[in-house]
Amino acid sequence: MSQVKLLNPFFSSIFDVLEEMSGEKAERGKLVLQKNKKFSSNGFQVILSINGDVTGQVILDMSKEVAIKLAEIMNMEEIGEFNEMVKSSIKEIGESLSEKANQRLVETKLESQISPPQLLESNSVVIKENINKAVICAPLKLPFGEIIINLAIDTS
Repeated sequence: MSQVKLLNPFFSSIFDVLEEMSGEKAERGKLVLQKNKKFSSNGFQVILSINGDVTGQVILDMSKEVAIKLAEIMNMEEIGEFNEMVKSSIKEIGESLSEKANQRLVETKLESQISPPQLLESNSVVIKENINKAVICAPLKLPFGEIIINLAIDTS
């Protein structure tokens, strides 16, 4: 199966989850192929690891300000600072994404497990060393900011 077809379960899940959680439709920007497995980021990431017929990582990268705004929308209250409530809210997005993407992978007849989300506060990201493919990056534009999807996936 081509890597392009593998993107659909992840992209469609991300769009669905973000719309469900924020009430806003994301607009996808131009796809970029990132050949370097270490690259700068916006400061806060949700990382999902995939193992099975499909292996790799999905990394949602955003600024702390975008994370705060998204958490405020989800919780319907002003939070104003990057704290545990923000982290918990964003982790919930990662969990929903993991669940939806798992369901969609099953529909493609691929057996894979997606790990629970890990959160990382960092200005640089390193993709797992055992991933051979380049990273496909896609910015998602929302009214309150941008989230960049980084997909580094491969079939066994």
